[in-house]
Amino acid sequence: GDIDFYGKGSRMEGFTMVNTSGYPFIIPMSIYRGKPEQSALTFAINDILITRDDLDERTAYDITKTIIENKSYLIKMNPTYNLLNFDYSKQVLSFPLHRGAKKYLNKDEPPIWFKYVSMVWPLISISVVVFGIFASLRQRLKRRKKQNIEMYYNKLIKLRDDADSAEDLQIYIKFLKELKNLRSEAMKSLANKKLDPGESFNIFLVLYNEVRDDFTNNIKKLRLKEEESEKK
Repeated sequence: GDIDFYGKGSRMEGFTMVNTSGYPFIIPMSIYRGKPEQSALTFAINDILITRDDLDERTAYDITKTIIENKSYLIKMNPTYNLLNFDYSKQVLSFPLHRGAKKYLNKDEPPIWFKYVSMVWPLISISVVVFGIFASLRQRLKRRKKQNIEMYYNKLIKLRDDADSAEDLQIYIKFLKELKNLRSEAMKSLANKKLDPGESFNIFLVLYNEVRDDFTNNIKKLRLKEEESEKK
């Protein structure tokens, strides 16, 4: 589908509402050795790590712990790891978790209030109030992060607009350097948890790849033009 229709009732969004095992996803342009030639809106189904039941419990525990606790580091190595999803709720899972993974996630431990409701009821009441405050702060922080990613959107779009009227090779090279610096700045903000690693950031990366490829192609054309002029 056309990515311009994403978030506006696109065909893929309708498809995934019926087929709930998948979700809308944008394949960035040129991510597979130059393919696809244009970014495409499609649907995705999450990959999972599958193991035999007799895998050592400690190994499964360590793998789960390592991946979850090092997500920020993985994203620095490859932005694709930004798509990692750690939703292991029973409503989502269609397969059993390994006992080592469950041990790390504490899925098999009943909550304390289930055993000692009368003892911890005051604590539960306080926790509800604290949770409400935390949820409110979290929403404010998410709005702030959204504003931050919009800042990177605006900078990227301005670079693209400024380059539309450029005809000089050195100016295009300057714009390309500024574009790469913008991406580095955004990745640092993501690693420092100043940005929300959600769909908005993925769309930013898609736009970045498109603008970068446009700049690179224009630089090649201008260099060829200069070489032809020198020959004449």
